[in-house]
Amino acid sequence: MAYAISGRTGRAGDGAPEPPRQVQGAGPLTLAEHDRVLRAILRRDPDRAAEAMREHLRRSLERRRDRRSPDD
Repeated sequence: MAYAISGRTGRAGDGAPEPPRQVQGAGPLTLAEHDRVLRAILRRDPDRAAEAMREHLRRSLERRRDRRSPDD
């Protein structure tokens, strides 16, 4: 099951959010986490969807912290 979610990436000064910085190697992990969230939603299981989303956010934050440069 593959789904794409596209976000708006605006230009400087147009009020749109900046695109997120990429964390190398996170693509497959992120897609798998999104798939877990989506599957729970499609199964109409709000508890499982909420848990999958919390886990995705936690892991995403960890990946960003692990990849952060000393200057950040």
